[in-house]
Amino acid sequence: MAYNRVNVGSVSGRGRRVFSPGSLSGGLSAFENGNDGALQAISDMIFENGKLVPRAGFCKKDEAEGAFHSIFESGFEKKVLLHIGSSLFSFDGENFFAVSSELPDCHSVFLAMNAKVYLYCSNFELFEIKSGMTVQKAEPYIPEITYSRNLSMTDFDTLEPVNLLTRMVKCSYKTYTDNATYTLPFEADESVPVKVYTDGVLNPKLVMGFGEPKKLSMRGTGTILGVETVSLVFAISQNDPTVQENLKKIYGCDIAFCYGGTSNDGTRAFLTANDEYPGAYFISELRNPLYFPENGAEILGDGEKITAAQKRYEKLFFFTEKGVYSMQYDFSAEKGASFPVAEVYSPVGCDMKNTVRSVDNTPVFADRRSGIYILQSTDIFNELNVKHVSANLSGHWGENRDENAVFSSCDHDRKYYICDGKSIFVWDYGKTPYYNSADFDAAETRLAWYKLSAPTGCKYIFSHGGILYFLTEDEKVEIYSLSASSALSSDLSADGGGENGTENLPVNAFFMTKGYDLGTKSHRKKLVSLSFDCDVYEKGGGMTVEFFADGESFWSYTPPLGEKSRRIKIKVPTRYADKFAVKFSFFGARIGVSGLEFCYIPVSREKFNL
Repeated sequence: MAYNRVNVGSVSGRGRRVFSPGSLSGGLSAFENGNDGALQAISDMIFENGKLVPRAGFCKKDEAEGAFHSIFESGFEKKVLLHIGSSLFSFDGENFFAVSSELPDCHSVFLAMNAKVYLYCSNFELFEIKSGMTVQKAEPYIPEITYSRNLSMTDFDTLEPVNLLTRMVKCSYKTYTDNATYTLPFEADESVPVKVYTDGVLNPKLVMGFGEPKKLSMRGTGTILGVETVSLVFAISQNDPTVQENLKKIYGCDIAFCYGGTSNDGTRAFLTANDEYPGAYFISELRNPLYFPENGAEILGDGEKITAAQKRYEKLFFFTEKGVYSMQYDFSAEKGASFPVAEVYSPVGCDMKNTVRSVDNTPVFADRRSGIYILQSTDIFNELNVKHVSANLSGHWGENRDENAVFSSCDHDRKYYICDGKSIFVWDYGKTPYYNSADFDAAETRLAWYKLSAPTGCKYIFSHGGILYFLTEDEKVEIYSLSASSALSSDLSADGGGENGTENLPVNAFFMTKGYDLGTKSHRKKLVSLSFDCDVYEKGGGMTVEFFADGESFWSYTPPLGEKSRRIKIKVPTRYADKFAVKFSFFGARIGVSGLEFCYIPVSREKFNL
């Protein structure tokens, strides 16, 4: 493009011009041709109250011994529940409180239903947490699977399906004799005593003896004279491969939730996401999380690994590694309740567990290969329903793939946080929400993303009481909050000298603008000065301002900072270039920057004989 001729002004002349890039809320940007608010590079900075500032520090709250198994972050009696080691803890935002130390030290998952919280453990045990933080072992519902009109079960009715949560079953018989041999539909476990009920009442005097496989014989001093029904409650033998496999399937699930009916809380419990049984999900009986009938087990799609489930309006969405499915609740007088499933999107799915969150009631999910998506519409298959929102992250996880990475996410303060154990990426959707438009690239690249460092060993992030928390795991499980004060190092030391054992070290925070042509694309420029507003939130901090001309660093300056906010003006050594950029680096404390203004003089083409 040809240069336009202009008159060269002196330093004090009328040739000076001022360029402002506007708000610094653009976040990360991989596009040189992006909008003027986009930043070229940024680390450990976040946009707050109209200013770009280093992220807040991490403040240690409490720690606990043992391995981290699961968390219930929805808030039970205004507390977060955590299963760590062999203990159940509640967390009030400051400290752990031991609720029980009699849990199994194994994988588990929480579920809330009927004003209680249930904990399903992978060793096939089930616990119930009630109001007042009382914990007790819960006994799964024992179904009455058969009613037989004779002892040999040649004439019987099937009543209820087997409960996947337990090996215990009940078989009932219409009988008139004291001494009888009962035929069973399953082989019984001899190590578990058989309970005998006569007309629904436990009769401890009647004892059953084991004989041939699938046979039990009546013994004891009691009588069943005049009794119409005898019921036997026994455990199915551990040698039964189907029962053992069912227990592994359901107790090995990673995700539990409620859905169905007209209630917002859901009328049925769901368990899913057992990677050893891809695609399997299990539906409980009506409002009974202690009974998962075997005929309620289903396989999603072609048996893909389920990574998340999220409700939106009247539908529930399953996310697999390769696609997205929707489930809805139907009811008819003839068929009762049903949960039909339809595929919503197949080109991409969510292969990063714990990254699905509801942003303004719209599910957001992440894929290693291509980034983060928003499920904007659900009515049109494979078209106009899923939008990519992470172009400004430049394919971070695809380029830096870590097969052992543990992911987590959180919706906090109208920001979507996603953590891979080392870094945290933040979409400030409150500032830059996604709007669908004909120009898809423009809609995506205007979104503000920020990259922050995470506490070492971060396994989970969650929001509670308006505060963001980070759970880390190394030799112990520790919880940190995002402090509003000092910017601390992300590499926290347990025996450091700071508050609660943390070490007060500066964050390596910086941001660098893209190369600005300062509004005069057709001319080389002489940069005269840079002005900006500086807000000092804490004492003892500082910043360095580095200047770049056509991508080459040519000067840096450390401005003196006072204790109050002020406007800073930096005069720049003589340098001519087509584009100028500036990099701010911060240390020691939080300092806010806003209102950048470049003062420059456009130079005629003839001066440089170009």
